[in-house]
Amino acid sequence: EDPAVSEADVCLCMMGGEFSLDTTSVAAFWWGQKYNFKEVAIKTSGMSKNVIVQIDGAKAKSRLPGDFFVKKTKVSEGIIVDLQGIRHIIVESSLRQDSRKIIERYKEGMPAVGVMAVENHNTHLAIHPLVWVRATNTYIPETACGSGSIAAALACHFSSSSIPILQPSQEYFTVQLELAGGILQAIFLAGLVKYLGEAEAIIG
Repeated sequence: EDPAVSEADVCLCMMGGEFSLDTTSVAAFWWGQKYNFKEVAIKTSGMSKNVIVQIDGAKAKSRLPGDFFVKKTKVSEGIIVDLQGIRHIIVESSLRQDSRKIIERYKEGMPAVGVMAVENHNTHLAIHPLVWVRATNTYIPETACGSGSIAAALACHFSSSSIPILQPSQEYFTVQLELAGGILQAIFLAGLVKYLGEAEAIIG
């Protein structure tokens, strides 16, 4: 049975109903550590199929279906990459200071929108993310962005080679696209997860 469409191990819902790959990876890591799972299927907001996350020590490798990528569109500022549950606009790093204005221009109808200001180096990409969430009307300059890293790879490369993407945290995510006949079959994102501890929320 395909774990991408079967019953999930964990259900995750973001406050704004958006998709967050970072949170999905962390949830899978926590579940895998707690119950000694090496592979965790996550049903999450913003996605029509489960995200499959492989856990290997401190490493998490997420597999997303090819249809996670919806489309990309060239605009004057750069390239819009529409994914399930979130939109990213890929721009040159020189436009970083305009990120909020760009989000305002392209946020219509989306639960979340990010601007990824990208530096294209010979060996890797570096991103500077700013993500807006509609339900909370928040703008977050994220220290890492998994879906934004995938969007940058789709905009800048679209090849089957592994693409290292440097995050503001100075850690790397690696994106790999699985292609068959030029058609995207699956997307993989791998990176480290650091366990810091657990806390209990008290409400009311």
